Amino acid sequence: MPRKIAFTPSEEIQTIRAKLETDPSGRTLTEAEKEREVLKEEAAYLLSVLAGREINQRYVKELTREDKGARLKPARVIGSTFIYTVADLLKLKFNNMGKKETEVSPGEGS
Repeated sequence: MPRKIAFTPSEEIQTIRAKLETDPSGRTLTEAEKEREVLKEEAAYLLSVLAGREINQRYVKELTREDKGARLKPARVIGSTFIYTVADLLKLKFNNMGKKETEVSPGEGS
């Protein structure tokens, strides 16, 4: 059984994620950060912020499948390794059907 190595994001990816947490639209990212190429693991790490839920590598792979109407196109493919840009990740839209927010109408609560 092959061993899995735990994913540890680089400082640059952590910085991009921190910016996305404060501004999910990505307007605060520099052009260099938007053009940064990321692997599937890094894409999942960043997409988790944009989606508002945990995104795994398998889901990123599903987003790329042509037979499923690819919502995410890789910038480059090297063998079986897909490379994406942060700008392409920002174009994805997620619906948070699992999230339910409760509204408090005026006069309710304290």
